[in-house]
This record gives sequence, structure tokens and C-alpha cells, in this order.
Amino acid sequence: MAVSLQIHASIAPIHDRWLALWREAGGSAPFLHPGWHQAFLDAQTDPVAPALLTASESDRLLAVLPLRRDRDGVLRPLTAPRADYDDILLAPGAQDDALAAIADHLMRERFDLGEVPQASPLIPALTSRGAQSTPAAHCPGITLDPASVHDVTRRESVRRHEKKLARLGPVALHPVAAADLGDCLREMIDQHIARWLATGSESLFFDEANVAFYEKLVTRPDFAEFGRFDVLTCGERRVAYHLGLSGRGVFIWYKPSFDLNLMAHGPGEVLMKHLIVAAAESGAAYFDFTRGNESFKTRFANAATRNVRLYHRRPLLPRVRGFTLGKWRRVRRLLGEARHRLQPVRERAQLFFELTAPDATPADLAGFATTCGPVDLVAFGAASREVPGYISPARMRSAVERARRGDTLLTVRRVADGQPVHFSWLRLDEGAIVGDVADCPVPNAGRVAVIFDCWTSPDCRGQGLYPWAIRRLAAEATAHGLAAWIYCYEQNTASRRGIEKAGVSRQIRLTGRDRA
Repeated sequence: MAVSLQIHASIAPIHDRWLALWREAGGSAPFLHPGWHQAFLDAQTDPVAPALLTASESDRLLAVLPLRRDRDGVLRPLTAPRADYDDILLAPGAQDDALAAIADHLMRERFDLGEVPQASPLIPALTSRGAQSTPAAHCPGITLDPASVHDVTRRESVRRHEKKLARLGPVALHPVAAADLGDCLREMIDQHIARWLATGSESLFFDEANVAFYEKLVTRPDFAEFGRFDVLTCGERRVAYHLGLSGRGVFIWYKPSFDLNLMAHGPGEVLMKHLIVAAAESGAAYFDFTRGNESFKTRFANAATRNVRLYHRRPLLPRVRGFTLGKWRRVRRLLGEARHRLQPVRERAQLFFELTAPDATPADLAGFATTCGPVDLVAFGAASREVPGYISPARMRSAVERARRGDTLLTVRRVADGQPVHFSWLRLDEGAIVGDVADCPVPNAGRVAVIFDCWTSPDCRGQGLYPWAIRRLAAEATAHGLAAWIYCYEQNTASRRGIEKAGVSRQIRLTGRDRA
């Protein structure tokens, strides 16, 4: 009987048959489960045009290729770039006819399949018909035989980090309970944002559509069939999370996160060790790190594959636009570097102020709530969604160093909406005040405390937050028996006025040279 092709604009009409086909095919491809795709569609706020290509023989579904048609007319995988593998789902024993029909149809279209697994039957079917291919992402993994599992669990770094974590409490991996899904997912997102900012990049969770996708995914009633959400605990403390996918014989490392405050304890590596052991005990034969050649993956992997990009008749305009924009960005960067080198050197004066020691800790301002103490890196990083202008990747990296030194962070939030409106930092026990153009030793002062990197939200300036905050930190310094110092540029009259309102006992002026 002839194979018939259909293109569906939604999942609902074929969901049950698609799910039956996924199970019939062995359930080893989590990214091809209909629940994965439905969660993606349910989370979209911008219009998406699904083009689900199916092949059937009589009433039997033989193949599903989940695609979408983008505005440029090109067919792309429906959930790209969220899925690490873009493939076709085929019924066992019915590959040739169904695959040939789908390949013939695609060659009459424009398509761009970015991450097709190396072993996919789509590759020979399309390249033999004239489609072009290029290498895509590396995909390392671990073959889960007893020897490789033993090798991972006995690594010196893994054992050392697990001992460190065990000092905080018993270390264990648990599935996230249904009642805790909301809280745990929010914690995972906060951890992910802070960790990525500390590496100099923005987390995918800055996009609310991605947050919605993961919320839809983990709350689906069929999620347990193709995924799992786990938490690593030390006693009562949740130190790491992993949202992964699983199929028959395979476990997919997908979205991990860990508490950046415990970075020195290696929670990410301990999480990976426990997941590998759990995957092996569940009967998985392969632990798949999927896309990415990060050093930690290659350090543990004992196998690897590579994805392939397949495309045909891609539109010319986007390629020309991409090439032109790339060249223009390079020219702009070179012009910016040249402009900086040609800027004249100028003298700039910095003023260093010793603050008057407060008699008592100032009471909170009306309408504002404060926290003052060691920085919580996860909470600080998560606040970047609310104040991206202050908590940049560079400042997040600085915050990690400040946490290691033991610096104090003062945070002020509006009581009405919880919005952070002020940050300032205090470094204790310094021998010098460090400005932007030189170091200024404080004469006859001994060890001092330094207030620095203060920021107030523009809509809250002029309400006395800055003078109050530096007096609050000056009180903190006084409690440690240290004098509090702060500096600003002479030209910054607003900061000078705020410092003078807080109370100054003496001032030092230093002139340095920098580029305008």
C-alpha cells in the first residue's frame, strides 16, 4: 500500500498515534516525545507555525518529523534550538518507504536542520538527494559499563569534593517531589542565572519564554515518561539541580545548576557523579552529555559522536545579512579600539573621605527593607533580571571574588514590590583605599574598612538612600573597630553631596592620569 504524507498544524490530532509510535520505536529518543514538543508550543508567546510532517500507511503512523515554518519560509525543527538532537521518528521495519517519501517531499522545500544525530537515517536519505551537510556540535558521553562507572566514582577530584560537601550534611540525590516542583524550579533558575553570569554569559532564563517552557515541561503529567528532575541535597540544603531527559538505555545530561556559594565544594561534579550512578542503576547503557565540548565533559567522557547540519536551498538574503553584520561588527570593534588609543590622557582628581563613626546603626528608611552581610551569590545573580544595568557579567565575576574575600553586601529593596533599589559593598581590614587611577595609602590610619561600588536605582535617587546606606556600612565598620573610608571623583558632585550628608571626619585628594 502506498505511503501518504500529511502536514499538521498542531499536535492534538496526532498526539495519541505519535505517542504510540514513540513507544513502539523503543522510547530511546526523549526529544521526539510529543510531550516535549507540546510543552514548547504551550510556552510560546510569539506565533509559531508548526509543520508536523507525518507518513502513514492506511491507518498506521510510520513516521513523524516535527518541523515549523519560520517567517523566511524555511522549515526548521519545531523546538530548535531547545532540542539537542533534531531527528525523525520512524516505526521499526517501515523505514525505507516512509523515509523516502519524507525525503522526496523535503527536497521540494527549503529546510535547515541544525543538529541531526550522526546515526540518523535522515542524513543518507537527504544527502543522496542533493542536500548539503556540514559538521555541527560535538556530543561526548560515557558508556556505562562497570569499569567506567567505577572510574568516575573513584576520581580524586570527585571524592575530594564529595567529602567537602558531606561536612555540610549527608549528600544524597532525590527526585523532586511534585509538591516542591514550583519552588525547586525557581531555585534551579536562580542558580543557573548566577552561574552563567559568573562565567561572563547570560543564562537562557533571561528569556521568559524559556522559563515558561521549563515550567510547562516539568508539570506535564507525561513528563516522567521521558524526563526527570533531580535535586542534590546536603542535609536540608539544596545544593544542585538537574533537569534531564531519559529514554530506554540512555540518560541525557540536559540542564544542570548548582549553588554558586558552594563553588569551592564542587557541587556540579558531585551532582554528575550521582547522576551517572543513578543512570547505571536504572539500566541505562549510555550517559549522554549531548552538545558541547566543555572541558568537564571531555574529562569524563569515553565516547563521542557529532551532530550534522542538513540544509537545502537556504534563502540568500539572511546569509548576506549575516555576513554583512559580521563584517560591520568587526569594523566597529577596530574603530572603537583605535578611538580609545587616540583619546588624550587627562588628569582626574579623586577624593577619599573618612566617614564619621555613627553612634548607632541607622534605622531602616520608611518603605524600604535591607539586608546586610555576606553576599548570597545565587540571590545576587538572580536579581540581574530586575537590575541588569547594575548586575552585569563583569560585576558578577567581581562578586565571586568579593565573596571569597568575605566582603559585605548591603541590599535595599522597596517593601511594596520587593524591587532592589540600592547596592553597596564594604571591604574590611584593608591597608589602603584603592581608587580607579591609583592606590591611596591612608596616613597613620592602620587597617581600615572601604565602602565601594555603590548604586542606587534612578527612580529612587534623591530620597536619601545613598547617605543612609554608607552610614549603615560605616556602622558595620565601627562594630569591627575600623574606620570607614569611601572615594569618588572630584567631578561627581552628586556623590560628594551624599557622602558629606553621611558625615566626614577628613578628606584626601589624589590626582591620577587616565584616558578621557
